[in-house]
Amino acid sequence: MWFRKSFIAALLALGAPLFLQLATASYTDPISPGQAVDVPQVRDVAFWRIPAELKQIEEQIEVLEASLAALPPMQNAMQYDAYGYHSDYLPAIDGVPSEPRWTIDLETSQVGGALGFVMVPAIDRRRLDPAGYGFPKRFRIFVENDDGNELLLVDWSAVDFPNPGRRPVYFDLPRAFGTRVRLEILKGHTENGLEFCALSRLHCIRRGEVQLITDVHASSSYEVLPYWTVEALRDQRSSLGLPIVHLGHGEGDFVLNLSAAQAEQTLTIELDFGENRRHGWINLYPGQSVEGLKAPGYGFPNSIEVMLIEEDERGEPGSSYFNAMGLSLKNPGDNLLRLPWAGYDARWLQINFRDFAKYQEQAVFSLGEIEVERRGQRDEPEYSVSVMLNGKALSVDASSLTDGVVAGAPVLLTHDWLQGLASAKPIESELHVLRQSQSDLGIRWEGLMLRASIGAALLLLIAVIVVVSYIIRQRRREMSALKWRIARDLHDEVGSNLGSISLSAERLEEDLVNVANKEDLMDLSLLAREASASLRDVVWVIDQTSIRLPELIQKLVERAKRVLRDVELQVDVVPKIPNRVVPLTAKRHLVMFFKEVINNCARHSKATEVTVAASVTGDVLLLRLLDNGVGFDTNAAPSGWGLASLKQRGEELGGVVAIESTLGNGTAVTLTIPLKVLLKKTDHNYKTSN
Repeated sequence: MWFRKSFIAALLALGAPLFLQLATASYTDPISPGQAVDVPQVRDVAFWRIPAELKQIEEQIEVLEASLAALPPMQNAMQYDAYGYHSDYLPAIDGVPSEPRWTIDLETSQVGGALGFVMVPAIDRRRLDPAGYGFPKRFRIFVENDDGNELLLVDWSAVDFPNPGRRPVYFDLPRAFGTRVRLEILKGHTENGLEFCALSRLHCIRRGEVQLITDVHASSSYEVLPYWTVEALRDQRSSLGLPIVHLGHGEGDFVLNLSAAQAEQTLTIELDFGENRRHGWINLYPGQSVEGLKAPGYGFPNSIEVMLIEEDERGEPGSSYFNAMGLSLKNPGDNLLRLPWAGYDARWLQINFRDFAKYQEQAVFSLGEIEVERRGQRDEPEYSVSVMLNGKALSVDASSLTDGVVAGAPVLLTHDWLQGLASAKPIESELHVLRQSQSDLGIRWEGLMLRASIGAALLLLIAVIVVVSYIIRQRRREMSALKWRIARDLHDEVGSNLGSISLSAERLEEDLVNVANKEDLMDLSLLAREASASLRDVVWVIDQTSIRLPELIQKLVERAKRVLRDVELQVDVVPKIPNRVVPLTAKRHLVMFFKEVINNCARHSKATEVTVAASVTGDVLLLRLLDNGVGFDTNAAPSGWGLASLKQRGEELGGVVAIESTLGNGTAVTLTIPLKVLLKKTDHNYKTSN
């Protein structure tokens, strides 16, 4: 057989284990759960193997898709007036009963031969996309022999049968004898608390040939003619369409346009086999529209009369056998019309057609193929075909009626076609699992890549931050080193020069007799000492990362020692000064305040004893400077002494400045500051005594 040979060749070429299994043995659905082959499940894959796994899955999908393409296609037959068999509705029950809820009994025409049984699912007509409908979930299949004994052939009563979708279920059964087949359905589908089952068609197969079902009976049926009826189980029409390799248009089909007068006549097609031969089935394939018009049973006549004519001893037409079955058949639509002729020998096959279909008021006759089949074998088209109209030969080419092609696609024997459609189920199941795995792994890999990208971006950001921080720290170190070098240079160069100026002024002061010049040199020496002290303060501040109160008071005392000359300096600083960080602005005001006080003392007091005191009482800092100098009248002090700015600085610091002095009794300057206000930022400029 063409299909079986080419199908096996295609499977062998693909080389997959599943296909080799199908090629070395006829396909069969498992007759029991124990024979069911487990569908591969989605595997857990380590993340580093995902790309290799995806590549392997893609290759497997390509192989499976190629094998699926070698099988007959699923068609959406436009069969809107014959849906199939539908059981009545029963209340849904829990579990599975021991006795069947529905039974279907079939009578076949032959007894012997290996039995095959095909269940064609019905289509859910409520949906726009074709889908299976109501296929039984639990069932058993028996065959009854001549003694009345039943032999169990298929048992799916313990486990739900896998949903076949729209594809037929094909059971290749052990050799069994008998003409009666029983289908017992124990569990159907449940909707809205009601249970039912549905089927489009049932086929019995013996000797590789689809058998004629002579009678069918169901325990119950939901009869809605012409859509649902138990007779549909043995009807010529089903939801599967034509047994062809692929779908196409009507290229090569026999199409004859008839005039109004010709449409009233009888069109006869005669096949001459050359000699008497035994015939089994005559299969008529509806044609397809050349223009691509989707019309089920395009150009198929409404009346068919089939005769087999035997050749007598003289080589003349002898006995004829008439088959009236075609007279009662409706347009088959997208289905094959099969007429049984088992056991008859004849040379000529004569088919008479009447009552032609019309399209746009034009009578049209169309036929795709006339196939002669016996015991699962197709007669090779080594016979002549002639076409006559009312017995008069027409000069037309009718070779397309026996070329084995319909709508541009090779035809298949019904048995091979059904088996090919059914054999796609495990391939589709494996494809579904592989595509699901491909999708899951793809999503997982994309997620990993996204997380890796985010991680890489974060690492890059961290690296940038580290590099920038390093550069900033390096620049800060360089700036700190630069400040330190500048401070050292100032200290070494300027400080040395200021020290030399001060020493030179002091020596000149000792040598000079002129009082005016001597005072100028004293001022010059004082300025040099103050500048040197200020320079040391600058160097100290640059060296410090932070300035704390005890260190600041110590520096104030050191400043007094450097600026005051020929003065006995007494220091009274309590040891427990809070180790608090002093902001730079507060430090600046304290230093400037102390500088003003020291400068005034050095310039104007003529003191021989000076006391610098610092203490803390509670949360208040007290700074005090006392001298035994000449004193002054606080109400008549010159403006150049900067007394007003001293008080303003104290107020800015949040403290209070007290100045006590009388002529001849020295001076006392006291600054009282709450420690908490040392954190307050101040940044005002004040007029100093300088």
